[in-house]
Amino acid sequence: MKEIGVTYDQKEWRLFIDSSKLSLKAVMLHNGNVKASVPVAHCVGRI
Repeated sequence: MKEIGVTYDQKEWRLFIDSSKLSLKAVMLHNGNVKASVPVAHCVGRI
């Protein structure tokens, strides 16, 4: 997260994982919704 200029504090962020038959996404979400979400991974196709 340093690369995009966001400080990481473990207590302020959570990992959100969403999946379906066709895709898988992982996003870091800020607990207070003060900062924008940070995409971590995205996969489309056969999982």
